[in-house]
Amino acid sequence: MELFRRRPPVWALILLPVLLWLGPRGADMRKVGLFAFAVLPVAMALLALGPPSLALALLYGVVFGVGNGLITIVRAAGIADILGREGYGQISSAIAMAAILPRTASPLVLGLVWEAAGGYGPVPWILFGVILLGGAAF
Repeated sequence: MELFRRRPPVWALILLPVLLWLGPRGADMRKVGLFAFAVLPVAMALLALGPPSLALALLYGVVFGVGNGLITIVRAAGIADILGREGYGQISSAIAMAAILPRTASPLVLGLVWEAAGGYGPVPWILFGVILLGGAAF
């Protein structure tokens, strides 16, 4: 890939400040979680406000993927870092159980919203609100 030899890819330019912000010795899971919950609403706003284009869809995928991937890491490692190691299994499974119902119900609920609205318009805004609530709860 000749393009990558001349200049760094966009993801490297985005990731470098994040890694510098997290620090050289490892990341505080609170900081990682706050960053992830700051990135996800940006992704939803891109999806809701942007014109339909391949470049915007790719940017959305990268931004959402970074936020969602970091939340996955925080769910696994953040429990011990934030709440302590005692009772890790119980806390981890309680968090997993609390996340299962919304994940399984959301396609049906958002499909009903899409059908009632006659289009996709309100769906990204609902997801934007849910992500903001999740970030506030974090």
